[in-house]
Amino acid sequence: MVTVELRNEAKHPIYVKCGDPEVEQLRMLTTGETISWEFREILFPLKWCYVYVKNDTQGVFWASHVRLQCTHCIWRIRNDGIYYYKPKLQEWIKRHLYQCPILNVDV
Repeated sequence: MVTVELRNEAKHPIYVKCGDPEVEQLRMLTTGETISWEFREILFPLKWCYVYVKNDTQGVFWASHVRLQCTHCIWRIRNDGIYYYKPKLQEWIKRHLYQCPILNVDV
């Protein structure tokens, strides 16, 4: 099993939509709120999330994939983007948000 944990550490509510039946709708996460879900790992699991922090900080990231090599994938959303915890390095690494031009959310 793979667990994905996503926590809002931004100073305001953010919006997320993840490619998982439990959290597949666009939803608002308040500051300090955490969502998590589990799924059975298939040969090459690809689970994505769309996150909207603000107009210039929004896009898609892979919440779980082979290169991350995680069974408990920990993510934090901050005012300036999305961060992944790398246990081997014991540090937070900022990840790139892939832009989605057709997903223009005006909040």
